[in-house]
This record gives sequence, structure tokens and C-alpha cells, in this order.
Amino acid sequence: MVPRLPRIREIVPESEGWGYFLCTYKELRPIRSGELLLFTLQDATGQMQAKLLDDIERFKDEFDAGEFVRIEAHGTTFQGQTQLVVSHIRRVNPPQDRLQGFREEDCVLSAPRSAEQMWGDLSALLQKVRGPHIRGLL
Repeated sequence: MVPRLPRIREIVPESEGWGYFLCTYKELRPIRSGELLLFTLQDATGQMQAKLLDDIERFKDEFDAGEFVRIEAHGTTFQGQTQLVVSHIRRVNPPQDRLQGFREEDCVLSAPRSAEQMWGDLSALLQKVRGPHIRGLL
């Protein structure tokens, strides 16, 4: 059974598996030997460059930038940066993929702390403001 990929900030060149991401950029680039599909993948922890080298004709119309995707890939290093080499990619099918753990919120960049925690911190800081009119304005 193929393992699940770690979160983007934890992917290393030895990583291999499958996962759900948001594709934020997609480009079909001509090269000497044909075409190369470059794209940027995102989850709640960050973004990473990815590329598809084989079966371009099969996969190039399977998804668009701005869509959630399911990929199978392995990590590699290119020009000193870790990126993913994708062997299979498709648009997410929400009813089917939710059964496998897909959640939109896992693919969208977010703050490292919850909104409730940050609101609590902000409220505590506002309570330290002495002037009631200034506190109300803030």
C-alpha cells in the first residue's frame, strides 16, 4: 500500500506517496524532448513546486489551477530546493475523496494558531488600553 505524503513543510527528497493539495499554478512548458507540466501545490503548511515529466497528454487536462487535486509523487531536489515529481494527478472528486480523508481546509494556507486563540490574545491586549474611547475605537 502506498503511504500518504507528509505535509508540505515536512516533505524531504526521500518522501513518497499520495496526498491532497490545492493547485495554485499550472504551466505547460515546451522542452526539447516534448513538454513538461509545472505546477505549484499548496496545503495548510505552505507551497511547493511540482512537475510531471511523463504522460503529459494523459494528465494535462485532468485539472486546472485553482482546483484541489490528488497526486502520487516522490520528493527530489532541484537547484537546491525540494520539490515533488508527480507520477499521477487528478482533480479531487469530493464525495469519493472525503472517504479517504480529503478536507478543503487542509489544503488552504492558514495561521499557525486558531482564530479563537488569536482573538483571545487581541482581546487581552485591548483590555490593557486605558482610555475607553480609544479601546472602543480599537
